[in-house]
Amino acid sequence: KFSVNLMDTITNTFCAVGKLRSAFALDTAQALADLILEAIQGPCEGNQLFLANDTELIENMNRMLRLEPEDLAADVDEEDLEELKVTMLQILCALLEGQVPDPSNANTNMVYERVLSAVHVEFLMMIVSPPTAEVDADDPEAVEEMMKAAEDAEEKEMEATQVQSL
Repeated sequence: KFSVNLMDTITNTFCAVGKLRSAFALDTAQALADLILEAIQGPCEGNQLFLANDTELIENMNRMLRLEPEDLAADVDEEDLEELKVTMLQILCALLEGQVPDPSNANTNMVYERVLSAVHVEFLMMIVSPPTAEVDADDPEAVEEMMKAAEDAEEKEMEATQVQSL
């Protein structure tokens, strides 16, 4: 008999493809992220435990969540990048699905601890509420422009990435 850990293969491929910057790589990463998401939803505690504790998935997703369109090849669609980011945020949520911290069950605590120690919460907060640019307080036009931009931002619908980060 020959045993193959498909989750390990899928995760390693996702992490390797995530380092590439082409539209094809982004499409492949999206397909693999969708597969990973399906494999842990339900929830599947075995896959959650494996992905959280025995792979570099969370660290790679942290890196990929920081990607900006200008970091990628010219043929990459910005909406495709946002879709991948939303899926990765869904994966982070799914890793915790059904994981109720329980002092008598070390596995649930391990998953929580791993996710909390690896996820960069500050970055997630920045996705939800991007920092504003500093403005010279002595320049009334710049202050007025900043206030107008802040008002426009409050009225604007949140992007899918922002919603998922909440």
